[in-house]
Amino acid sequence: GRRCEAGADGVFALDLAVGEWWLHAERGDRMSLPESASVEEWGGEEELELKLVPTGSVLGLVYDPEGRPVPGTRVFSLSTPEWSEFPRGVDRGPDPAPSRSTMTDGSGRYEIPVCEGDVIVQAEAEGLAPACVEVEVVANQAVQADLRLRNGIIPHGLVTGTDGRPIEQARVAVFHGLDPGGGREAGPPPYPARYDVLTDSQGMYRIPSTWPGEFSIIAGKEGYMLAQGKLDKKDPSRIDVTLVRAGIIEGTVRQGGG
Repeated sequence: GRRCEAGADGVFALDLAVGEWWLHAERGDRMSLPESASVEEWGGEEELELKLVPTGSVLGLVYDPEGRPVPGTRVFSLSTPEWSEFPRGVDRGPDPAPSRSTMTDGSGRYEIPVCEGDVIVQAEAEGLAPACVEVEVVANQAVQADLRLRNGIIPHGLVTGTDGRPIEQARVAVFHGLDPGGGREAGPPPYPARYDVLTDSQGMYRIPSTWPGEFSIIAGKEGYMLAQGKLDKKDPSRIDVTLVRAGIIEGTVRQGGG
């Protein structure tokens, strides 16, 4: 990512390419939550305010389904989401970016500094279903949060148009509902941010892993309606999606007589 230093008055300027970006600031033991910014063409500027808040940390162990520590696993944190978009990844908005990420050490341990407040911590490993937990972080304190990865499935399939032709660069996302399960474990998160991919030149997609059980595969691309995938009865992990072209109807609503 790009970096710059703010001046004594806190003002900063960062040259970025056109598109959606996430920005955050750090100073000493304080950091800001990520804030999204949209950079437009023709030299447009967007003013953004980043507020530094005290930090704490989350630490713990990551285990595999058999209870063995897993070294080299990616662990990241996110602030508790409040988005209602479904799904965010296909909505053309910026995907939620982790505020901090790290890798577990040789004994499967991790520690991440995070902003105080409610935080979701998640661990990912190829071929295993991610594990996540929601914790409350207090400034200048450490919270213990162990994570156990589970056996998962690898959704894959083909995205086509109604003419049967493959569609490349379509965005495909996994969506799970939130199921706290009566404890602090958040279960599958209510957003597909970390599990969305683009189809290749043959219209094929492959998602590294997700939770077993009920979930939806949603695909979309500009110029098409969002569509939900259909399960292949012969292969439970094969889910193909057919996209229908979108159009626009324009008109005028007028007050009737009487």
